[in-house]
Amino acid sequence: MFLQKNGTLKLLAIELSLPHSEGDQYGAVSKVYLPAEKGVENSIWQLAKAYVAVVDSGYHQLISHWYEETQISVVYTDFLNKLQNYVLTSSKKPLTTTAYF
Repeated sequence: MFLQKNGTLKLLAIELSLPHSEGDQYGAVSKVYLPAEKGVENSIWQLAKAYVAVVDSGYHQLISHWYEETQISVVYTDFLNKLQNYVLTSSKKPLTTTAYF
């Protein structure tokens, strides 16, 4: 990306990679796509940009939403476990009467 004088970023190239057909030990097979104004090259450039947008969106969904929800549930579960341990260990009354405080 290139920072333009007006403060916006201009995309200069997109590199897309696929796993090597003979296995991971051979690395990835990559291809670089450059901006084009007309013809088939423009269509391929637009497809490469769309692919990047889809992958970026999927990454965002995974990291921002799934991770945050998982962390919230872990914190909530941890809180409930601590509350349960407190009720079970600190109460001198039978559990049935302390569970309804």
